[in-house]
Amino acid sequence: MRPPTNHRRPSSHGVTRALAGDQRPGEDHQFQTISILRPRRPGARKALKLVPPETPHHRERIGDPALARALERRVEGDVRFDSHARAIYATDASIYEVEPIGVVLPRTSDDVSATLELARSEGIPVLPRGGGTSQCGQAIGHAIVIDTSRYLNRVLAVDPAARTATAEPGVVLDHLNDLLSPAGLMFPVDVAT
Repeated sequence: MRPPTNHRRPSSHGVTRALAGDQRPGEDHQFQTISILRPRRPGARKALKLVPPETPHHRERIGDPALARALERRVEGDVRFDSHARAIYATDASIYEVEPIGVVLPRTSDDVSATLELARSEGIPVLPRGGGTSQCGQAIGHAIVIDTSRYLNRVLAVDPAARTATAEPGVVLDHLNDLLSPAGLMFPVDVAT
């Protein structure tokens, strides 16, 4: 069904320009605001803010030794900015390949916080990663990859009566289900995509 002729849709041209990193002279926007086309209900968000997924600034920081040193001073875990580590983390289960800025393998939640704080102060995106099983490319990007699968991979508690489990973000699904199985429970989500 076509909208009435007096109904005008907001142009998406500005969004396309923002995502492409294109700006008109005099424009200084870090995000482009677009209207939501659905009728508004009380309390609903009025606009969606989009941040361009990458800028040339991010690509210039790939393998940045100063950034690696700053992270090494702040985290207990491993910091890998060498070309070999970046090549490994440039792929996931998808067909895509995008070289990250570097990789942090945090040992503690404080390491994650420190990485996020530094990335925020430097204006660099971060990308959390577990098993890299994404078939659509969500586990890759021009960002600091925070891989939780090496050290933050434990099941901390299982409460069969409450039907809950507390786990760190890098836990392997099969390991979680092995611990839940004796109680007749399982976590049924297929996290491949």
